Order: sequence, then structure tokens, then C-alpha cells
Amino acid sequence: MTQNMADIACLVVTCKQQHRPFGSACRLHDAKFVTSSASWILYETSPMSALDRPLLSFIVYAYQQEKFVVEAVQAAFAQTYSPLEVILSDDASQDGTFAVMGALAAGYKGPHSIVLRQSTENLGTRRHLSEVFRIAKGELFVLAAGDDVSVPERATRTWEAFSASAGRARSIMSDFHGIDESGKDLAGSYQPSCPATYDNFIKDRFSAFGATQSVHRSVWDVFGPMAFGYHEDQVLLHRALLLGEVAYIPEKLVRRRRHGTNVSGGSGGHRGSEQAYRAFRQRAEADSLAANGGMLTDYLRFRVLRPEDPRAMRRHVRLIVRRIRIAEYWGRFFGSSFLALPLLVVEGAFRGLPLRRVLREFRTLAGQFLRRSRSMAALLARS
Repeated sequence: MTQNMADIACLVVTCKQQHRPFGSACRLHDAKFVTSSASWILYETSPMSALDRPLLSFIVYAYQQEKFVVEAVQAAFAQTYSPLEVILSDDASQDGTFAVMGALAAGYKGPHSIVLRQSTENLGTRRHLSEVFRIAKGELFVLAAGDDVSVPERATRTWEAFSASAGRARSIMSDFHGIDESGKDLAGSYQPSCPATYDNFIKDRFSAFGATQSVHRSVWDVFGPMAFGYHEDQVLLHRALLLGEVAYIPEKLVRRRRHGTNVSGGSGGHRGSEQAYRAFRQRAEADSLAANGGMLTDYLRFRVLRPEDPRAMRRHVRLIVRRIRIAEYWGRFFGSSFLALPLLVVEGAFRGLPLRRVLREFRTLAGQFLRRSRSMAALLARS
């Protein structure tokens, strides 16, 4: 453990008149907190006894990933940590994702317990994971997207990092190795850019990297379900920072795949027309608006039980509201989509559109951009 580990205060929950770490029986209204601070905990390998290990939940969550999910599930089955429950969950895919998961689960003969489930309707990533968290029994939730591949030691390293934090880490992330659709190597890395404090997060100075994130079950036990939407990583990191610390493992524990249908922006689904691009960006900003709204709700509920200095609380609320207003603004902004400008020009050239039409559209969108930029400047000045 690092030199300042002793300076990181404990987080205690009063449950049924007994003091114990967060567990499945603890809820927000049961919690009693002492002051804590947040910082990166750099994990360093240390041997552990298998007898000290609790059950962990390795969660493979997928949607429309028939092409990639075999590798993701096989990587889950290959985890060296024990005891481990592997939850295979499909969010009502229309392709063969769930059938592939079912066939692999039926043929598994290893030491891990297997849970196979499917949503009755497409819920989006945040609600999908909320349903999975509801049934998960592990102390930590190791999250694995259905298109990524975890190394066999990932769950073990995650538990060791949690133990090295004296049980205070609420989010644990690692470095990653990039791969393309066919599994060929790509450049890619995730490393801390600044101290993992609540203020730095809420000011967008650092963020979560969902492909490698694991969380303590208290992010569910204390706060409950997440709002509808697709990007869960920032919501979970926000909850983790309210509850405790963030740990980082400087090892490439995930092979993160980039392909045409990545939920996190990739290139899929929006290249082909200006209209499709606008729709894509509007959906992304609506998702950001819902995520930030959920963060504000989590923050206010949490501060009812764990008040902080009124000035700090006003500052934090103001910063979260500012994020909400900016997300709302960009949602309207992409209705006319100034970022469609370069897309329009490039596609016009490739599709053989008349130059006069391209320039006319460019001039119209540029005017909208300038007007909305002035509105954005005024909004930020008032925040």
C-alpha cells in the first residue's frame, strides 16, 4: 500500500445495529458515514490467501454482439479467481447473442457458478446492468462488455487491488490493450491524468473508462437502479467517488475492441448521411442529460445522510447543474449539428454532390454555428 493509505478514512455502515462493510442488506437509509477523501490507489501485487477471498461476480453484458460474444464468455470462464459467479446477460438482442451465451453456458464444466439471463425488452446499458446488479451476489462486480476480452487474471487482480486499498476502493480500473474487429492489435491505453477527487471528476478533468471498470456492490446497495441510458461508466464512478476511493491497476487486463457498432461512439450507425449523424449526436446528448440528472439525484440523496460544508455542497450542485445545462444545450445544438459541417463537405465530395449545393448547406450550418456559439458563451458566463 502507498504511504498515504493511512490518511484515507474508513467508510462505515450501520446495519442492524452492527458495524460492518457494505453488504447486500445495506441501503441508503441505513448508512452512517465518517469523513473520507478520494484519491488514486496505485495497486501493487501482493500475495493473498485463497481462504480470505469472498465471492465475486463477473458480469458479461451484451446486446447485438453475436459476432464477438464467444470470446467474451470464454474469457469469463477462464478466470483464475475463485469463488466466482459468472453472469451472462443479454439485453433482448435481436440476433443470436443469447443463443450463443446459452450454448456456451450449457457446455461449461468448470469451477465457476453460471447464471444465464435475458431482459424481456431492450433496457439500455444502465437499466440492463441495474437488473443484473439486483441478482448479483458478489462483493465486487467485474464488468465485461460482450465485445471485449478480459485476461484470465483480471478478477484476481481486481480483488487484490481492492484488498490493497483496505477495502475502501469503490471503483477499480486498469489499463487496456486495443484490438480491432478481427482481433488485431491497436494502440490504446488508459492511465490516471490527475488525482481522483470528486471535484476533478465533476469538472471533467478525469473520467471513468468503462471497458476496464469494476465496482463494489455498494454502488448498487446504497443508490439502487440507474436511470435509462447507455453509458454507465460515469454514473458508477460518480457513485464510487461519493462512497470512497478509486483504485488503478497499471496492467493491461482487458483487450478492448473497436468496431463499427461500439456503443461508446465508434463509427457505427451515424456515417452515411447528415440526418443520421444528427440523430446519433442528439441521442448521445440525451443520454448525457439523463446521466447527469441521475448524478444530481444521487448526490442530493447522499448528502441528506452525509452532509458536507454548505459552501462545498452549493459548489457541487452548481457544477452538476452546469453539466446538465450544457448537455441540454448540446442536445439542441446538434439538432442543427455544426459538427455536420466537415461531414457534409467530405461526403459531398465523395458522393458527387454539386459544389453549389455543398457550399449553400455549409453557409447555412455555419450561420447556425455562430449564433449558437454566442448562446453557448452566454450560458457559460451565467454558470
